[in-house]
Amino acid sequence: MDISKIKNTKFTDNTEPKDEKLIGLLKQAYRGEITCTMAIAKLSALRPYSDYEPTVSDDYRKYFTEKANDGSPPTLYVYAEDL
Repeated sequence: MDISKIKNTKFTDNTEPKDEKLIGLLKQAYRGEITCTMAIAKLSALRPYSDYEPTVSDDYRKYFTEKANDGSPPTLYVYAEDL
């Protein structure tokens, strides 16, 4: 699936949440100030930082499932946070 064809409707600065902590961590990683580790995690172990639930097309669900099944799922950025 060509992911450039995914229609991104109604996502604006006002409707899509921003995770400022993740943005800061990514900036630090790109500048070499911190290191990142790529890992595989069960989805059941992850908790979202907001209750935002985007509308996901059936085509993207199929694309994601196929990539996950062949061992190369799309990247998902996560970080540990003290509770």
